[in-house]
Amino acid sequence: MENFIYNIRVLRTLGFRVAVDDTGIGCASLHSISEIMPDIIKIDRSVHSGH
Repeated sequence: MENFIYNIRVLRTLGFRVAVDDTGIGCASLHSISEIMPDIIKIDRSVHSGH
């Protein structure tokens, strides 16, 4: 994960934006998001409590 975070930082310095797709409600997912700090987050439909 450390190398992954480093690579994301490098890509951001080059002007890239980071997106996370199909994010679930699991603790690991939330922890990863807090480390990556994506510009865009796509939430999985299963997270929505109404369906």
